[in-house]
Amino acid sequence: MRDLLEISNTIPDRSEEMGTFIDDEIIMSRRIADGGSTIEVLGPQGTGKTSLMLSYACRIMEEHPDEIIIWRDSYKSQCQFNRLKNYEIFAESGVDLEFRDLYKDELLDFPVTMFDDYPSLLKKMSPQQLNVVYVKDPIVGYIRLLSFLRRYKEWQSVFIDEYEDIAPLNQEGDKYKLIGLLGNNLKNIRKGLVSLFCNTQSKSQIDWRVRDTFMVTSYLSGAKVDGISPVYQDAVNSLDRGESWLSWYGKFGRINFPPVIPRFPVFETVDRNAVDDLDLLLSTM
Repeated sequence: MRDLLEISNTIPDRSEEMGTFIDDEIIMSRRIADGGSTIEVLGPQGTGKTSLMLSYACRIMEEHPDEIIIWRDSYKSQCQFNRLKNYEIFAESGVDLEFRDLYKDELLDFPVTMFDDYPSLLKKMSPQQLNVVYVKDPIVGYIRLLSFLRRYKEWQSVFIDEYEDIAPLNQEGDKYKLIGLLGNNLKNIRKGLVSLFCNTQSKSQIDWRVRDTFMVTSYLSGAKVDGISPVYQDAVNSLDRGESWLSWYGKFGRINFPPVIPRFPVFETVDRNAVDDLDLLLSTM
């Protein structure tokens, strides 16, 4: 009989398919032939979705210092961008931002740079920082921004916190059509040298034309695993904070990421010119 070592040398190396790939090669690579990456981060509240995204933003600043990083925070929810010290806030013309301390219930003063269109916005943004961009309408504004960046042909990374605001389920009329265009754009956006990082608590909140367009899925503890993923639900449920399973075209691997601790003050952002959804509904009754 042949020696076991000789036999083992004839067996194809399938270790990469069993989960030993390194995320740097998938998410952090900047090869023009491959383009950018699209990453969906899934996990319940408090499992570290924002920490994972901010840790990737920090790595981009270090490994790709010329790349523009755009960060999107939600209105009327705790702001996350101030976990890092290097950021600049931009607002579309017509937006009137109010920053309110959630503990002291007082207004805070942050400098805001206004912009009229996306070409002028891009000229104002700088690398080595989070460029925090607020728009009048999260669906219309960010779909237009992503469409513009896809044609710009420079390396950029866009981080969207709670992306159900951008592609929510059960929209009607023009917004339903716009989200369909977003789904088409996401299939090709990385060819425009754009990397897109999005997080949500559940894919069930996302329009079906968008939810399955991501190249890489990151599962944090408690996330619901897609039926076609090679990662088992029990493996996801056993994760600790600071750990994630990545799933990529049938391959998978577990990564660790550092916590990015919230910094004071803890505050939310409101557009004082926006019409509240409740007021809008009541006006039609």
